[in-house]
Amino acid sequence: MIQSYRHRLSRMLRMSAPSEPGTRLLLNSPAVPDADIIFVVDFVYGRVLKRKPDAHGLLYHYQALRGGLDVIHFINGMIESDEAREKSCRGLSFDDASSIVAFVYERHAGRKGSERDIAPYVAALRTDASADASAGGAEADEPVASSGLSEQDVAFLINFAYEKCLHRPADPGGLANYSSAFRAGIPIRQIFQEIDGSTEAALRRAEDARLDDLSDGEFVLAISDALLNGGGIVPRDLEGLKTFLSEDSERRKELVQRLVAQHVERQQEDSSIEIDPDRCWIMGTDRYLTRDDWNERVKELGLDGPRQSGSGLPPVSERSFEHTGEYVVSAIASLYRGGKYLEAFLDNITSQTIFDRSELIIIDADSPEGEHELISEYQKVYPNIVYKRMNYRIGIYDAWNVGVELSRGRYLTNTNLDDLRRNDSFELQARALDEFAYADIAYQDFLYSFDHAFSFEDVERCGFRSDLPIITTNNLIAYNSPHNAPVWRRTLHDELGLFDTTLKSAGDAEFWLRCRVAGKEFHKINTPHVVYFQNPEGLSTRADSRGMIESRRNMQKYCRKLTSPYLTMSRTKFAEEVGVSPDGLVGVPHYSIAHDALRLLGKKRMAALHEMPAASGVGRVGEF
Repeated sequence: MIQSYRHRLSRMLRMSAPSEPGTRLLLNSPAVPDADIIFVVDFVYGRVLKRKPDAHGLLYHYQALRGGLDVIHFINGMIESDEAREKSCRGLSFDDASSIVAFVYERHAGRKGSERDIAPYVAALRTDASADASAGGAEADEPVASSGLSEQDVAFLINFAYEKCLHRPADPGGLANYSSAFRAGIPIRQIFQEIDGSTEAALRRAEDARLDDLSDGEFVLAISDALLNGGGIVPRDLEGLKTFLSEDSERRKELVQRLVAQHVERQQEDSSIEIDPDRCWIMGTDRYLTRDDWNERVKELGLDGPRQSGSGLPPVSERSFEHTGEYVVSAIASLYRGGKYLEAFLDNITSQTIFDRSELIIIDADSPEGEHELISEYQKVYPNIVYKRMNYRIGIYDAWNVGVELSRGRYLTNTNLDDLRRNDSFELQARALDEFAYADIAYQDFLYSFDHAFSFEDVERCGFRSDLPIITTNNLIAYNSPHNAPVWRRTLHDELGLFDTTLKSAGDAEFWLRCRVAGKEFHKINTPHVVYFQNPEGLSTRADSRGMIESRRNMQKYCRKLTSPYLTMSRTKFAEEVGVSPDGLVGVPHYSIAHDALRLLGKKRMAALHEMPAASGVGRVGEF
């Protein structure tokens, strides 16, 4: 049921109005969890007001929805709010409003309207005048908007938007949907903006551009937003498509047709494919680890006997601890239904070699398991354990943001309750950022485990570890290397803001991309001092999971920003930039051209060192 109303809510917001007059969507049933009502409020705020709800707004709308307010009325109320009107009004220029009104006026009056004739209608559009009629519609000749627009007027306005943005008349389905949206109270201006922001409009703009004057790379970028995974293209794929085109304009049409076909195929894929929780990709390799592989290795090493998850430490009440008062590392943990892992987690973190110069911040996302009782026992011994319980369910990045704001350490790291760290993990991370002043974020290879009861040493003996690359802009776009327990400077948040809480799965990846855009640097620690537990519980089980959708959103947002302008240059211009001859370079990747330029530079350098006459002119591919 929850997935159903989330899907319907997403659909309504994409259309900015209910798709069916009279539709009702109620969340006041006891079967609807509080978390899902909060999701609805958060989602509507994000889509309509482009921001997170403040505490007062969240509580107010939560109580209204729980009390029986129809979600559709809630959405329409938000759309019609002063804040939404003020924000949405900015998107339409006066010239656009004038041209729309002039079009309709000439069509119905049979003559061009003077400025005085059309001014009242322009003013109505500028103030977001929209339908006051009921959801059931109005008679054909009856005005359906306070601007005086009839059903026929609205049809011509929608057709005008289609002609201007898509270069074609509105299809019956589109006309019916947008007419219904207008009757439900959506301003014509907002409908115009939605048509202009569609995938088809993006394709049309790409076609309308002077494509013959674009380089292959610029052409690929022009169509990528519409056709490539919902937006965005990584440099590796950009280079591959450029190679396919090879500066042959006739191949561009073939490329577009191929990408359209791939896009349609993706849309038709079966989204019910299950993700196997007993199989995971070993990051940085072309290999996968399965539970059978794990069990076989465990048996080989003689580790298949009974295991105990205890740390061997005395009971917490018998321990002594003294904090130095210095805070080097702040470790942030989000807690929800973590009771089965909590004691082992607390023992693992409090055993860190520099825990007397660190703190553990636990944000309880309204967990129902009463974990605070155990945490309070540890707090009696470890005053540097900070515990904050939220009175409603929040997402992981909301929790991290709360932790960031509470933190006192100069370095931050996230830590999962079901993962495991070597006892010097914090120390290694802090030392990396202490010694390498250029680095803002440090990350590391990590070990994989299928058994939470194993000690770090046992997991290390099993030997399944990642092989992450040194981060470059290109491979950071491709996948999230700081995936597991990185450490970063607290000051990054002062400069770049907190984690994006509109994301529920890829918020950390978005932050690292944001850091890269700002010129921040990453440092790799080669020692795998953390364990990633392949937890079979709580995994996304659909191919169209939130993580995949959010990753595409991140690509769409950052790929252009992180793609070097040199990569989109024409072959001739790039060759000139790096000082090699463009002759014979058709289809040669820019990387190869750059390598030849480096070889030429090296040859000239060697000639100068040996006091030999340097080669004159420019080099060519294959000479070195």
